[in-house]
Amino acid sequence: MFLKYYLLRLYRKQLKNLAHPSHNKSLLPKLLKILGLKIPMQNLEYWTAQSVYSSSKNFFGEIDYAYLKNNKLIIRGWIFNVSSNIKNMDMIIRGQRHKVILTKEPRVDVVKAFPAENNAYKSGFYLVADWQKRQLMRCSPKFIATLDNSTETGSFRTIEIEGTS
Repeated sequence: MFLKYYLLRLYRKQLKNLAHPSHNKSLLPKLLKILGLKIPMQNLEYWTAQSVYSSSKNFFGEIDYAYLKNNKLIIRGWIFNVSSNIKNMDMIIRGQRHKVILTKEPRVDVVKAFPAENNAYKSGFYLVADWQKRQLMRCSPKFIATLDNSTETGSFRTIEIEGTS
């Protein structure tokens, strides 16, 4: 049991140190498999290559979907900071700033990808904003997050907005 705890702490340390473990160079994935811990080390490599992390170096996140209904843009996703809690967040889309609602809803899927990260569990968010059909149906949202003691920014991947108004 102590070894499992130690390996989870090691995984978290690698995440916080922004390490890029390699399956070929590290014994950690093999030890985790032997002990029956399903910590997907490749996910750390995958998520550090994504736009949220590469633009901020402290956040992991993703937009699950974005669609347009009755002239409202609805975006749902998840985001967390590796070292601090997010107090509030805004999203900038086409130069307009919109308030994001941090739902803090449990995200079991995110916990599976980041099992040793405490902030991953309640990382859900959504946004509802006025949006006209003539506006761009493809965009790259940026975010501004207020943390416990600072404000940080980053970008999500380019998204396609589905639906019609």
